[in-house]
Amino acid sequence: VPVIPVTYILFSGGKETSVEKATRIDAIGVQDGVNIKLVMDTIKPWLEINDLVMLELGSGPDISVNLGPVAKEVYERTKIHPIVTGGVSSPEFMAEITRHIRSPVVFGSVAERTPPHLFEELYRNFREAHPSCHELSRSAF
Repeated sequence: VPVIPVTYILFSGGKETSVEKATRIDAIGVQDGVNIKLVMDTIKPWLEINDLVMLELGSGPDISVNLGPVAKEVYERTKIHPIVTGGVSSPEFMAEITRHIRSPVVFGSVAERTPPHLFEELYRNFREAHPSCHELSRSAF
């Protein structure tokens, strides 16, 4: 399996994450909303064409923040869809994040809190909310 380097960009979701505790990485504050210009000015030095980027809000953040506009800007700079994760609490919110870009989205915390007997429905709802799902035929499911 090849090693794929990832540019990891951490945002603050209202509480210190385990990543911040373990690495002492300073997270980019987005508690009051996403200031695209400020975020892009901060992360541009780490973005190159063909870089895989992970936009991380941390596990179980106190807030949900739409990182979709940041994902769109990152894609325009790198030409690779970034992975968006953290604070994705509902299929509707995932659809909002992916409204303008078809980035992969991780919905980990909500999956961890879902009882096993409801997980298949949760997965189906999230999958159907992602724009890439609408490009596939129903027979692919």
